[in-house]
Amino acid sequence: MVYDFEALEAIEDKDAYTVTVKATDVHQISATVAVTIRLKDKFEAPNAPSRPTVSGHSIKSLSVSWRPPANNTGRPPIDSYNLQYLACMDGQCEPNPQDTDWSNGPQGVTDTSAVILGLDENTRYQVRVQATNEEGSGDWSQPGAGRTLAAPEFADATATRSVAENTPPGRNVGAVILATDADNDALIYTLEGADAASFDIVETSGQIRTKPGIPYNFEAKSSYTVTVRASDPSGASDTIAVTIEITDVLEPPLAPATPSVSSDSTTSLSVVWTAPDNTGRPLITSYDLQYRQGTSGSWTDGPQDLAATSRSATIPDPEDPELNENTPYQVQVRATNADGDGPWSPPGPGRTLAQDNAAPSFGAGTATRSIPENTGAGVDVGTAFTATDANNDPLTYVLEGEDAASFDLVTGTSAQIRTKPGVDL
Repeated sequence: MVYDFEALEAIEDKDAYTVTVKATDVHQISATVAVTIRLKDKFEAPNAPSRPTVSGHSIKSLSVSWRPPANNTGRPPIDSYNLQYLACMDGQCEPNPQDTDWSNGPQGVTDTSAVILGLDENTRYQVRVQATNEEGSGDWSQPGAGRTLAAPEFADATATRSVAENTPPGRNVGAVILATDADNDALIYTLEGADAASFDIVETSGQIRTKPGIPYNFEAKSSYTVTVRASDPSGASDTIAVTIEITDVLEPPLAPATPSVSSDSTTSLSVVWTAPDNTGRPLITSYDLQYRQGTSGSWTDGPQDLAATSRSATIPDPEDPELNENTPYQVQVRATNADGDGPWSPPGPGRTLAQDNAAPSFGAGTATRSIPENTGAGVDVGTAFTATDANNDPLTYVLEGEDAASFDLVTGTSAQIRTKPGVDL
């Protein structure tokens, strides 16, 4: 028989037992007495719960769980639990701490788990649990230990990376931006900051990469600023400011197109050119010209360091020797900018004028051609006639004379006599 004050009161709604004591003699005469047996309540706080299980919940909190006391029979039911915690010095937990050393955690917890907030990052703690009922608080459990989580951490507050201008998309920008995590969590890397939209980052490794559609042009923008954030699954994170420098690549101008060269006099030539496409390159600062006689041989400097706005020049410079009259030349042009001289243009041909304008010449005053009689119309009469011109002037040909009406003349760079329709040969 278990005499349980709480059970008697709860089950039978009373606080005492009632019995009758009867005494009977040999003559069967008896007497009775009514007896009330009252149970005196005894202080029966709960037993201690099991040693709690403690684990990191975040960088500032711990998750704690426990089992109710193993034997609470005959005691008032448990109302709630109280938790206390104690930081372990240098990760070593005190084996027998004083009660005054402990700090209160959650109190009046009605479940068998709780979260302790407001702790220090990456710190080991002891935690103990106490059960409470209507008669008071029981003994503290044996302490369990656990560590708050560690946030990811970059070794430095800032970092610098560089990439050459004109780098295509998808290329690595220097080494990875790597954080460490004491919990060995898988980290996720993201980009933030003023220039985050100008780059990509591999979220699993922290590798910054060039991005499609972004022209990395040193002359337009030589430095970018981004922030790399490393986050763990709990949301804890660290950041590092990264400066990405765009390194200059020498970009001299492209070659101009073939210049136009025309006769200016018997001893000089006029040269005209167009500027090359200079998109993404330093501004053109000047032009140089060179020329040579004929189509081979060494080149001679023409006008040098002409203004960037120049589009024409005369060869040679006034202080240089004059060109030869009626002579073919070639001329080239190149542009220069802060990164250096560009390539020479394709050569443009030209010829100086002759001293006096000479008449065209056939080389002989007479010639003979022949065809069979009855030749039909449209047949060439022998070979064509070609005249030369010392001034390289364009020539025109016409047919004259007593029998000019009996033939046709086909002209171009030469003159071809042909039989004519309606003429009886």
